[in-house]
Amino acid sequence: MRTAIETTLGTLHGRDAIYLDQLSQEADRLVLAGEINSNLCSGASAPDQWIQYRLEFARLVALKVWELELYPAETLVESSFDLVEDSKWAEALGVSDLSHFVVSTYDYVYEVLASDFELVTGGVRGRSTAPPV
Repeated sequence: MRTAIETTLGTLHGRDAIYLDQLSQEADRLVLAGEINSNLCSGASAPDQWIQYRLEFARLVALKVWELELYPAETLVESSFDLVEDSKWAEALGVSDLSHFVVSTYDYVYEVLASDFELVTGGVRGRSTAPPV
């Protein structure tokens, strides 16, 4: 079963919700950074803005990356940031004490096995006529 993760911006929905500009791994930490489309956040305070974010996963043990159109569990997605409960993947790897997260960005889907996450949002810019690069 999957559940949408409630963030400080509410739940994030849609292919255009999360744009990824940078991905890095720092020891056992995975960091994604970019912008979130406020129009696709259930709890955003203002429309038509791009909100900068840094999403950090702690105690990373596994990562899968899928091209969006090839993601085999696309029909199970609840939002752009989900928690998979009773993960078969975590069970198969013997790490059932960790969480299975799914982050769907504009181009790719990231499946992450980690202990926890921290989402920090920051600067805002007005929406341009084109998506961010």
